[in-house]
Amino acid sequence: MILQLFQTLTNRSVHQQVLLLAVPMVLSNITIPLLGLVDAAVIGHLEHAWYLGGVALGSTMISVTFWLLGFLRMSTTGLAAQSYGAEDKSKLALVLIQGLLMAFGFALVFLLFHSPLSTFVFSFSDASEQVKFYGEQYFAIRAWSAPAALANFVLLGWLLATQNAKAPM
Repeated sequence: MILQLFQTLTNRSVHQQVLLLAVPMVLSNITIPLLGLVDAAVIGHLEHAWYLGGVALGSTMISVTFWLLGFLRMSTTGLAAQSYGAEDKSKLALVLIQGLLMAFGFALVFLLFHSPLSTFVFSFSDASEQVKFYGEQYFAIRAWSAPAALANFVLLGWLLATQNAKAPM
């Protein structure tokens, strides 16, 4: 058993397969926080610092909120990988549909309650009133990206499970 494990760990082709899956997935997972960075770069040219502070705070809060629903990607990956390994195409399709339905369901709940959630989340910040105001504005705007962001989690998980790591790129 230990000898077999050692042979697997020292097998160069296994490492190459893992890297072929891992590198594109790492790069594609960077895209969600990059949106906040691009917004900060654009807003950074405005005259008052609280605009930039608001975007930075709002971007952090929305990213953390979305990542709390990151289990959508992980559970989709696990269930789809089992179906892919069993070569059960109908169950593989069902996992994708169920994951997307859950993502859109959570997005709907998030959109219905994003205003009180915003108040709750921003209560943890001791930023100035101007920064909080613009952060809440940014949060409210980015809240409308919830259906796409959560569906993206499911699609990334499903594509990873089907060993198609280049498609998200």
